Parts: sequence; C-alpha cells; structure tokens
Amino acid sequence: MEEYNLVTIKDILNEFSTIKKEKYRKVFENKKETMGSAKLESIVNKNLPSLGGKVYQNSINSSDAGERYGIATIDISVDEYSGMHGLTYKSAYQIVDLKSEKILSSFGPATYRGGHANDSDNWSIYFTESKILEEKKDSVIVGLKSREGLKVIECKKDGSTETIERYNLKSEEKEKRKLESVEKAIKDLDIDSIQSLMNAKYNFGIGDLATKKLSDDLVFVKINNLDRSYDAKINSIETYLVIKGKGIIKLERINFNTYHPGKKFSTVYPRTRGFEFKQDGNKIIISGKYEAHAKMNDGISRYDYGVQDTKEFNYKIDLSKLK
Repeated sequence: MEEYNLVTIKDILNEFSTIKKEKYRKVFENKKETMGSAKLESIVNKNLPSLGGKVYQNSINSSDAGERYGIATIDISVDEYSGMHGLTYKSAYQIVDLKSEKILSSFGPATYRGGHANDSDNWSIYFTESKILEEKKDSVIVGLKSREGLKVIECKKDGSTETIERYNLKSEEKEKRKLESVEKAIKDLDIDSIQSLMNAKYNFGIGDLATKKLSDDLVFVKINNLDRSYDAKINSIETYLVIKGKGIIKLERINFNTYHPGKKFSTVYPRTRGFEFKQDGNKIIISGKYEAHAKMNDGISRYDYGVQDTKEFNYKIDLSKLK
C-alpha cells in the first residue's frame, strides 16, 4: 500500500487570507462606465489599429469619459490564416486627451486567443471594462478589468504609464468558491460542492473535472489539464480521492505524450477504460487506464485519428493509515 497525505478541512480553511482592497479598486467597483461619449468614440475610431488579413471586428467594447480624459478598450477578430485555421482574437486600449483630441497612451493590439491549434489563450489581456478613476492636473488614473484581473494605471501627460494597483480576480473568485464549498464537500460529500471546491483548489489551468461516487464515503475526482480552451489536447490528468468527514488525498499526476493533429476542430481527449473499484474494510484499490484519443469533428464530417498515448493507473490505499 502506498502512503498518501490527507488534506483536512482545517488545512484548507487555514489557506484563506483577507483580500486587501486599495483606494482605486473601491472607486472602480462603485463607478459605472459612461459608454457612448461621442467625442471619445470619434477620436478612438479614427485611430483604430491597422490589421492584416480579413477583419471581422475592430471596434470599441468598453469606454468611459471624464471632463479631460477618456479611455476605451477595443475588441478585434481577424482571419490571419486565409481560412486555414480559426480566427485570431486581439485586444487593445487607448487613453485619450479629450481637449487636444490626441492619444496619450495605447496598448496592443495583442492576441488573447490565437487562431492556430498550438496557440495558448491569454485572458488577462482581454479587457471587458475600462473606467476613468481620477483626473489630476498632469495625469489620469484609469482602471482596466479583464477576464482574469484588474489593474489600475496612472498615465501622465507625456504618455508614460505606471501600474499602481493590481488584483488577480480569477484567484479571488476561486478563494471565494473554495470557502463557500469546503465544509459541504467534505462533511456531506455533496457532489456540486466537491466540484466547486476541487475546481477552486486544484484546477489552475484550462481543463475540466469529473467526479465518480465510489461509495457512501468516497468520491473519485479526475481533472483533465488541457493546453487551451478549444481544439484542445490533453497534457495531463490529476486524480484525487475525497473522503467523507476527513479530507482529500492527491493520488497522482499522469502526463501524456500528445500532439495536435493540425486541423481545425481537432481534439485529443482522454477516454477512461476498464475502471474498477474494490474495497475490503479500510483497504481499497482503484484501477483502470486512460487513452488519449485524437479526433476531428467540424459538425459536418468526422475523422478518427486513433489513440496517441495510453496510461494505466492502480491505486492501493489503506484509509486507516492516512497521515
């Protein structure tokens, strides 16, 4: 029997820390975007980024205007591969001096979601909200919210910028969900709470999670770690066991040797084969194998590329000896 370390409810609750909110985050949360400032949008629209390829979108998706300054974020989608791959999605923003009608500072366009199968996503630069937080004599304070974070920037008249506050909103949301779900997950073995807790505590990348109830006291958890959110391939699997009233043990990280088939709508995803669970008192065995299976499905035609890699698992656990 292998030895496993038990993470208890107390261990998980001790991980939490109070979120510190500085001055400008509070301003950001309490302020609404103006959206629809004709002068700001006119200036930005005259200075939209130049792009190569067939452009599907190149327009303002959030904006805010003060008395002197304005800020706008721009969402872009473009075909850079002449239809051979997916669209490329880019983000940009511009900070504007409304009186002189000049762009003080700009960012991008930068890719947050690539069109090629091997590209990785970067949601930290996909900006969804932009706000003017304070206008000073020689500078402006702006806030930019992305799908993953919030940053507060001071932009001076000469166009130089400095980040003065930064928050990882994705991490904060995970902490919140972890706190809300921990006791129900472990004490009651509630499946929804287990999924929420495991996603918050252990699912750090791009992937999905599946649970399998083995008995009244045990739930097996599998997290698929994928390389991206679409046309994805499996990189690794992490397995866990949730034990009612006690806690969580990590069983294993299984790494796969996989590659992208190279065509749009192709995925490499794991299939579970021959899963078995046996229990004799405190001693349990969980076994089976995973096959990394490649296929293409564009909604019209399908193609099976076969299995790229196979990994077996065999966990022998003595529940009475957990640390």
